[in-house]
Amino acid sequence: MDFSEPLMLKTTNMKEWMDGFVNFNGELATSVNLRDSIFTLAGKTAIEKARTGHPMVYGWMVDYFFKGYESFNITKGIEMLQL
Repeated sequence: MDFSEPLMLKTTNMKEWMDGFVNFNGELATSVNLRDSIFTLAGKTAIEKARTGHPMVYGWMVDYFFKGYESFNITKGIEMLQL
């Protein structure tokens, strides 16, 4: 994925692609604790890669994971974003 291209944020595929990435990682979880750890690691990995791209893409990525962590009450992920 080209994180330097802010126009990709205007596509419907961006969210679908990220949902697929997160769901793929989530399939590995066998417990809630493991799910939280996997989702946090997936977010950290994606956000670190987006950080080198366009600021709008990076911001979108942080928002995407923050909303996801909030909806699943993943405090590890929220704490990771606050560092």
